[in-house]
Amino acid sequence: MSNKLMDKQKTKQMWQFTLFVFILMLSSYTLIATVTGFVYEYVNFETSVLQPYSVLIITLATTLVLVLIFSPFAYMLVFRQINKIITALQSVASGNFDTYIPPTKGNIYNGLYDNFNAMTKELSSIEAMRRDFVQNYSHELKTPIVSISGFAKLLSNHNLTEEQRQDYLDIIQYECDRLVRLSTNTLVLSKLESQHLITDKTVFSLAEQIRQCVLLLEKDWTDKQIDMQINLQEVNYESNPAVLQQVWLNLLSNAIKFTPCNGRISISLVQSTNSIEVIFSDNGCGIKPQSLPRIFDKYYQEDNSHTTNGNGLGLPIVKQIIQLVRGTIKVNSQPCEGSTFTVTLPIVDS
Repeated sequence: MSNKLMDKQKTKQMWQFTLFVFILMLSSYTLIATVTGFVYEYVNFETSVLQPYSVLIITLATTLVLVLIFSPFAYMLVFRQINKIITALQSVASGNFDTYIPPTKGNIYNGLYDNFNAMTKELSSIEAMRRDFVQNYSHELKTPIVSISGFAKLLSNHNLTEEQRQDYLDIIQYECDRLVRLSTNTLVLSKLESQHLITDKTVFSLAEQIRQCVLLLEKDWTDKQIDMQINLQEVNYESNPAVLQQVWLNLLSNAIKFTPCNGRISISLVQSTNSIEVIFSDNGCGIKPQSLPRIFDKYYQEDNSHTTNGNGLGLPIVKQIIQLVRGTIKVNSQPCEGSTFTVTLPIVDS
């Protein structure tokens, strides 16, 4: 709920409460005046033993009548709503994050209901993310462990040839490396999610850093004979070089992974007045339209068979870093036509 809407709701509630108090005071005054007039007209206090206590008796009697009259309304307006909130809170405490309190027209507690419903919606979203995290992480962890266990058992067979033994050892080594990448990337992402700003900043050449990333992955793209087209404007940028390097390495690694042999990858770096754009483009297999909204989700992989090398953490790490530097990342992709990732960085990174 926006601040303007909240202020409007508070003003409405204040006027409703003021009107209620005014009606209550007017009714009390009318009733007291009526009862007092009736008593003085029909009771002779001069001869009554109650004369010293007449005002007190009238006040108490009037108060009792008012309590009896207005108690049902007070319960309906206050205690019933409070009980509804208490019941809802107990439901949330028991783990039911789908609890919802429907607002009613003219209810002064609607603002509280809206905030409560927003809270449960957020809790429900967090719980869903937690379940997905456990499920996906368990899957990513289980797959290499099962593979390592299976090939380790095969190695106990003494009838294996030396070539078979070496193949099994290579697979075990590959799966061990996969486990290391999984745990390392999970820790990196967890650390990034707990950060609110980039530390250890320094001014460095962005173009030179991207060129270094291309060299680091040279074996990967030369093995597939990929044509690398690089057009980098010389730009100095202030940030944490080690953190930002992970963005370029992940984007380039993804481009290489999904670009076929003899394919093409282009990288461009352009500075404008207010921002810097870094574009990674390839002519690979592209991304399905239904998968585009999920590519930045943890552990999500479009290849459900998990035959490609990866664990679904590269792009989430990229997105988290870009958010930390207050930049943006956009994706344009079509199946069989390739993908283009555009990273926009602010000139002033603070």
